[in-house]
Amino acid sequence: PTDEPTATPDPENPTDEPTATPDPENPTDEPTATPDPENPTDEPTATPDPENPTDEPTATPEIPTCDVEGCAHISQDENGLDYPLCRYGRYLLDEEDAYSVATLSNDLRIVDLNRADVTFYRSGQYALIGDRKGATVRVVKNRAAILELRGASIDTLTVEANAVVYIRAADNSLASIKKLEVASGAAVIFSEGGAISIETVNNKGDISVEGTNLFADLTEMNGRARYAFSASGVQSVLVEGERYAWAVTPDADGKLYLWLKRPGEGMQWTATVTEGTMTLRQTAKAPSGDAGSIIPGERNTLKSGTVYTLSGDIAEGTVLEIMESGVTVILDGTTSAGTLIEAGAPYDLIVRGDTILDGRGQMPLMGSAPKITVDGLLSVQGQLPNGTQVLSGVVICSDAPDGYTAWAISVPLARQKVTLDGTAMPLLMTPAGELLLPALADDATYSISADADTIVIETVHAQVLTFNLSENAPNADAGDASRFIVNGQNGYLDGVIHSSGAAASATLRNVQLNSASSVLRVENGALSATLTGSCALLSDGAPIALDNAQVSLNVESGRLVLRNQNDLTGITLRGNVRVEPESDAPHTIVTIRDAQGNPVPNKALTVVIGGSQYRYTTHFDGTLQLWGFGDLTGQDIAATDGETVYSAVIAGKTSSAVTGLEISDIAATDNEDGTLTITFKTTGAKSAGVQVYAGEAPASMPDTYRADAKQYEADGNAVTISGLNTGDVVIYRVYASAEENVTLTESNADGFSFSEECFHVHRVKWVPSRTANTTYNAMTYRPRMTLPETASITYSGNNLVGGLPFYVGSYVMHVKIPEGDPIYLPGTVDVAFSIQKIPLTICPDANQQKNEGEADPARFTFTSIGLLDGDVVSGILKREPGEEAGNYSFVLTGLSAADYYTLRLMDDAPQFTILPTEPSWWGGGGERLNPVQQVIERSDGRKMFVTITTQEQLVLSYSELGSVVRNTADDQPRPFTPSLTWNKKTDEVLLRISAEAELNKDAGYVTDSYGNPVYGARTLRFGYMSLRYMNNAGIDAISFSNKNAAVILRLSDFLSADMEKAIKQAGGNLTTTLFRVTIEPVDLPDGAVTGGWNIRTEMVIDRKPTDISGLLPNAQVAVDMEVVAKLLTNLDRYDEKTFDKHFTLRRGAQTQESVFIAPYQDDELEKVAYPSVLFASRYLLMPLAESGVVDVVMVPIEEDAADGSAG
Repeated sequence: PTDEPTATPDPENPTDEPTATPDPENPTDEPTATPDPENPTDEPTATPDPENPTDEPTATPEIPTCDVEGCAHISQDENGLDYPLCRYGRYLLDEEDAYSVATLSNDLRIVDLNRADVTFYRSGQYALIGDRKGATVRVVKNRAAILELRGASIDTLTVEANAVVYIRAADNSLASIKKLEVASGAAVIFSEGGAISIETVNNKGDISVEGTNLFADLTEMNGRARYAFSASGVQSVLVEGERYAWAVTPDADGKLYLWLKRPGEGMQWTATVTEGTMTLRQTAKAPSGDAGSIIPGERNTLKSGTVYTLSGDIAEGTVLEIMESGVTVILDGTTSAGTLIEAGAPYDLIVRGDTILDGRGQMPLMGSAPKITVDGLLSVQGQLPNGTQVLSGVVICSDAPDGYTAWAISVPLARQKVTLDGTAMPLLMTPAGELLLPALADDATYSISADADTIVIETVHAQVLTFNLSENAPNADAGDASRFIVNGQNGYLDGVIHSSGAAASATLRNVQLNSASSVLRVENGALSATLTGSCALLSDGAPIALDNAQVSLNVESGRLVLRNQNDLTGITLRGNVRVEPESDAPHTIVTIRDAQGNPVPNKALTVVIGGSQYRYTTHFDGTLQLWGFGDLTGQDIAATDGETVYSAVIAGKTSSAVTGLEISDIAATDNEDGTLTITFKTTGAKSAGVQVYAGEAPASMPDTYRADAKQYEADGNAVTISGLNTGDVVIYRVYASAEENVTLTESNADGFSFSEECFHVHRVKWVPSRTANTTYNAMTYRPRMTLPETASITYSGNNLVGGLPFYVGSYVMHVKIPEGDPIYLPGTVDVAFSIQKIPLTICPDANQQKNEGEADPARFTFTSIGLLDGDVVSGILKREPGEEAGNYSFVLTGLSAADYYTLRLMDDAPQFTILPTEPSWWGGGGERLNPVQQVIERSDGRKMFVTITTQEQLVLSYSELGSVVRNTADDQPRPFTPSLTWNKKTDEVLLRISAEAELNKDAGYVTDSYGNPVYGARTLRFGYMSLRYMNNAGIDAISFSNKNAAVILRLSDFLSADMEKAIKQAGGNLTTTLFRVTIEPVDLPDGAVTGGWNIRTEMVIDRKPTDISGLLPNAQVAVDMEVVAKLLTNLDRYDEKTFDKHFTLRRGAQTQESVFIAPYQDDELEKVAYPSVLFASRYLLMPLAESGVVDVVMVPIEEDAADGSAG
C-alpha cells in the first residue's frame, strides 16, 4: 500500500519479483555481453558488398557503364521498391540516395514479405508485414531506414556497411528475426514499440537498445545488458524515475526483456508494479553465505563466508570482531552506541532502513575499511575508517570522511539522485545539510545545481568563470567572457547578470532574479544561455535589456518565467517558458492533468515531445508553455513524474459569437493536383470555415461543432482541402461568425451560423501507376497498370502492327477519360513506354572445378532464366583464361540467342576453380599452398567456402571457428590446410582438414634423414555448437588427416540423440562440451610395413576425456597407399620383390577386414580385397569401430581352387 519497492518478493505475487540473480532454470535472464567462443554463430559476420568487396573508399570513383541497349537501369520489385537492373543503375541509386537521417521521407511504405525478399536501395520509412518462411531483408550500404515490424517474421536481416537502421515492432505486436547481420560501420537502433526476438546476431557495427522488449544475445554499444521480468499487469516502465517505455508488449513467453545498465557493485535491479507501471531501481544484492549468530552485549568473532544480521536497538557492549575477509554484516534499522565493529580485514556492510551508528566520541567502525551499501539512510556519529567505499544510498556523517570536503547547497538535502560529472554517486552529507564531495585540486571547483529530485555536480576548472549567487553577492558581471556559469540559491535575489562577450555562452541554474530594472543585460554581442532548474527573470519593466545585442534562452530542464517582457525582438526562446503577459509569438500551451482532470502545478516531469525526452517543471497553473517546437497535437506529448503518467491537453481559445449570418453559393471543385476547393458567399461574416467528414465517416453532419470532424479556416471565401482519396464521399457544412479571429469550439458553437449539409464525391486526375519500361518482345503489349473502366486507349510509335505495339521500340499509350467517369477527371493522359530486349540470365552450375595441371571439362554446364518457349541458347559457356590455381569467372562470348535477347551473367555467379594440387585427405606434400578460395553450393542453395592454404585459424564461409588443429602434447595451435568435396549424387559436402608437418624455426618443415617431412601427434578439436553450426551451414562430414592416415567422421553421429544423452549423463551441456580426434604416429613391432597411428575419439567435459568411438557408427579410417609406396622405397630392408606383396589394415594384433578403393576416371569406385602397392593413388578404408592403434601389414595370398584368382 505504500508503493515502496521491496527487496524481498511478495509471496502472494511472486511474478513481481525481478530476476536480478539469473534463474538457473531460465538462463536467458542472464545478461550476455561476451559471445560464446564455442558457439561460432555468436561471431559477427560481415556480408561483403559485391560492388566493392573490400569496402575501401576509392579516391577517384569510376562511373560504371551499361552495355544493354535501351536499359532503364532502375526498375521496381513486387512491392514497388526501386532496384538496379545493372551496375549503372546501382550507381544512380547510390548517388541519388546519399542519406541523411534528418531528411527521411515521412511517407510510410507497406512492404509485404509474403510477396518476395526485399532489398532497400532507398532510404525511407517502411512497415514490414508477412511471415513467409525464409524471408530475407537487406538494407544496402550508406542508407538510412526506419523499419516497423508489424508482426513480421524475418529469416535474415542484413545491414550493410555504414547504413543506419532504426527497428521497432508495432505496438502490441510480436516480431521475430532469425538472424541479424550488421556490417562494419553500420548502426542499428532498437526503439520503443512491441516485442522483438532474435535468434542469432552477427555484429561488426554498433547496436543500441532504447526502450523496447528485445530478446537477443548481443553486445549493446552503451554497455546495457538484458534482464528478464514478468510482464503480468505491466503497461509502462520507469527506470530510476526515468521513462523506459510508455507502453510495453510481453514476449511470447509473457516476459519483458529490458536492456538496462549493469547495477553498481553489490547492487541488483528490483521491480515493483503499481497501477500498471513497473518501477525499477537498484537495491542491495542479497549476500551469499551461511547465517551467523550474534550474542548481544559480548565480543563476537565473525567467520569468513558468513552473514550476520542485526536489527533494532543493539545492546551496549556488543562488539563485532572481524579478522577474516569474506564477512558480511547487515544492519536492518539498527541503533548502536560506541564502537560496534573492530576489523582487521575488509568486509561488506549492508544497511537497510534507517540506521544510526553513534560512536559516543569514538569511531563506530574501527580498523579496516568496509564497502557500505545503503538501501535507506545511514547516520554516522564519528569518523569513518580511511578508504571506506560507500556504494549507494544516503549517508549522514558528523565528520567528513578522509579526502572529502563539505559544500553548502541551496536546497534541503533529502534523498535526491546525485550525479558527479555525469556519473551516479551516493548522497553523502553533514548533519547541517552540507554536501560531502571528493576534495579538488587548487585549480578546480564544483558547479552544483540542485532541486528536490536531483543534484547535478560538474567539476569546473579555473578558466571557466563561475558565479554562485547569494544575498551578499546577487550580481554576475561576466564582462567579455566567452563562457560562464551562474548558480542561483533557489530563491529570489535582487541582482543582475551582465554580459558583453561577442559570442558568449552561459549556463544558468536555478537563477531567480527580481528587480525594479532589467536583470539580464547583454550589450555589443550575442549570448546563448542554457537554463536548468526553476528560473525566473522578473522586473517592473522589461527584465531583458539588449544594447546592439541578441540573446537565446534555451530551457534545457525545469522552467523559466519571463515577466513584463512585452517586446521579444532579438530574443529567441526555446523550451518551457512562461511569458507574462502572454505573447502573440508562436508557442504552445499544454495543460498537464491528473486522472481526475485536475491541473498538476509545480511538478517536475519527464515530458516526451515528438519522441524526444525533456525534464520540465509545470508552472503554477499546471501548464507547460513550449517554445520552438512548432505545431503540436495532444498525441505528441506525454508526461510522468516517475510514478504517475499524466495526460497532456493543448489549450485552445474560445470566444462568443453571434448568429443569423447568410451563407450561400456553396460549390465544390476538384483540382488536378488532387485537392478539393470549397467556395461560398457570406454577408457580414468576419470568421468562417468548413467542417468536413471524408472517407469512412458518419452518414450525416449536424449543424453544430463536431469533435470527430476536421475544421478548415477559410482564406476569404474559399477553403482548399488536401489529403483526399479518389472516390471519397465528402460531407461538409460551412460555418461563419460576425466576430474576428474566433475558432469554432464546442463551447461557442451556438454563436455560429451553419450552412445546409452538403455532399460531394471527390475525383482526381488519373495518374498512371508506373511508367517503367517493359521487358517483353514479339507480342502485343501495353504497360501493366490499372486503367479507368471508362477509358479508351490508342497508341503511337514507329513499330505499330495493326495499331498496336509489337516490336522493340518506343511508344506512347494515349488514355482518354470521358466526362462521365465517376472517379477521375476528364481528359487524355499520355503514358510513354518502350518494349526492350529481354534480359536472358545465364546461370552457371555451381561446383565446377579441376585440379591444377588437368584439362578443363568438355563443357561447362549452365541453365538460363528468361527464355521464351521455343527459343534456345546456342554455343558453349567459356571462362577467363589461366591455368594457375585460383578462381576464374565464366564469360558469355561463346553463347548466343535471338536478337531480341540481351545475355547477362547472373549476379554473384559461381566461378570455375582450379585447386592448387590434387586434393587428398592428407597433406603429405610439405608444400605451402598459394591461397585459393573454394566455393561449394548445395542443391538447396546453401553456399560454403574455404581458402585452400596453410593456416592456423579455420574460416568456413564468414565464420571463424578458431584453431581447430592442435599439437597433442602441449595443445598449441598447428598449421593445416582445409578443402571441400561435393558428392554430386548424394548432394553431400565433406570438409577436409589436413594437418601439416612440424615446422622448424625458419617456418620450414622438419624432415627426417630421407628428406621427408616429420609429422607429430595432432588433435582435431571442435565444440558441439561448432559442429551444429557447420551442419546447418551444409557440411555433412569431416575428414581429418595426419601424414598418410585419415579419420572420416559423420556430423550426424555427433549431433545424434544418443550423443546428447551421453553428454547429459556425463554431467555436461551442449554449449561447453568439446570433441577431440587424435592421430598419433607410433612405431610398431615387426610385421608392420611402416609406422602406425594411435587413433582416439574423445568427448571432453570438465577437462575429463571419455572415449566415444562406440557412439560413432559411421566413422572410418583411411590410409593412403601411394604414400606407403613412397615410404617403402626409403626402407633398406625391403627389396623390389616387396612390391609384389599385398597389404591390409591391422588394429592392435588383429588383421581387420578392409576395403580397397581405386577410382576410375569416370569417378566410379572399384573395390578389391587386398591391394598391392603397385596401385598408386588408392587407399585402404575400414570402420573406426574403437579407439586404438592402426597400421598396415603384408598378408599372404592363397590360390582359390575354383577359378585360380587371388583370394
